[in-house]
Amino acid sequence: PTSQELTLRPGDPAKLKVAPEQALPVGQIRGLIRSLGGKGLAASVEVEPLGLTAAADAGGSFQVDAPPGQYTLVLKAPGYTTQRRVVNVQKNGVVVINVDLAEGR
Repeated sequence: PTSQELTLRPGDPAKLKVAPEQALPVGQIRGLIRSLGGKGLAASVEVEPLGLTAAADAGGSFQVDAPPGQYTLVLKAPGYTTQRRVVNVQKNGVVVINVDLAEGR
């Protein structure tokens, strides 16, 4: 969907040229972030270089929609060591990633 503002004045011809652009099919990244002891973590997930972010719930589950491509996930939780994981999202595909974070600084 798209929108554009158009101002018409009495007597002016009304013309609007529309050139639709095909949207990229969306894929999805979903997963679970836990401590090494198996406890779900309310962590954050950043998808680089898209700049998308997602928050894992208290059980550690998250999901984020992304167009096809290769991305680096940055997985962070307070009190745990940050991890980076590279994922490849396919057209209309789902990437599932489960991560165990070690306690750290």
